[in-house]
Amino acid sequence: MKKILLALILFFSLLSANESITKSILTNVLQKQIKNAITAVTELQKTKKSQDFYALVRAWKKVQASYVAGDIDPSSIDTPRLIDMYHNSNDDLNAQMKLIMLSNDGLKISLFKNSYKSINALEYLLFTKDKISKTRKKQALEIVLKNIKSKLESIQKVYTLKNSKVFLDNEVGAYSMLVNQLIPSVFKLKDWRIGEPSGLAQKYLGKPNAKRAEYPLAKASFMAIDAVIDANLALVAKQKYKNLYQYAVKKGYKKEINQIVMQLKIASKISKNIDTEDFGTKKVKKLFKALSNLQQEYQGLFVLSLNIPLRIIEADGD
Repeated sequence: MKKILLALILFFSLLSANESITKSILTNVLQKQIKNAITAVTELQKTKKSQDFYALVRAWKKVQASYVAGDIDPSSIDTPRLIDMYHNSNDDLNAQMKLIMLSNDGLKISLFKNSYKSINALEYLLFTKDKISKTRKKQALEIVLKNIKSKLESIQKVYTLKNSKVFLDNEVGAYSMLVNQLIPSVFKLKDWRIGEPSGLAQKYLGKPNAKRAEYPLAKASFMAIDAVIDANLALVAKQKYKNLYQYAVKKGYKKEINQIVMQLKIASKISKNIDTEDFGTKKVKKLFKALSNLQQEYQGLFVLSLNIPLRIIEADGD
């Protein structure tokens, strides 16, 4: 019996060793992330409790930070924008949701815009202090959660082995997809999620305002920041599975990738020690600086050294 077990262990370890980096990333990162997000939204559909919102935030931010489904299937390019309105609209969504929820109009018609069925609308419904009838709130939650789950399931379909051939069969193209998510994800962390509410970003320099944070009502903005950092670590730090770490080492850039991992871990440690929604501390400035360094090191390794082309980062949208 022991010999059989040893043989099985050896067999599966050999399979793992021969697995391509792209397939490893697809199965160990992308597929797991979207599965966790669907599990979280399914749980929220059952409970409709505000405390279960946080699991969805953590899971969704990882999916969003690693999102390459739009590169695999162009029809999925806009799916994140249909789920998440952060930095994607100048409208006061909470004010709009308040008008809808305090009216007597039918919700199926009133919640017609994508923004009204987004994770940001969900935050309003679960954490608002506006006096909304329980029945109307329950009905709205059902509509919003059904929409989010549907969009997440569409992403999951793209990430199946059958539908992800363009990712699996073109190693260089797959790395380009990933790097073109990682570098912007760090920029958005630094400038949008940290810089804008803290007044450190050029756009709002010296004018801090915590209302610009991603999830001010739920006080989950730093939880979202942590999740994005974790998503980066899942793709570039040495793990039990193959990822971009092995690719960089294979190309002779072990020192550089280890420096990136160190910067990510520094950022993660700082972020996890910042109090909820507290954007006015020295720790936030240190986190902003760490992410600035990380962005430069990402570009130095992946763009300049490994010659992976970088698309222009959008000024707006997420």
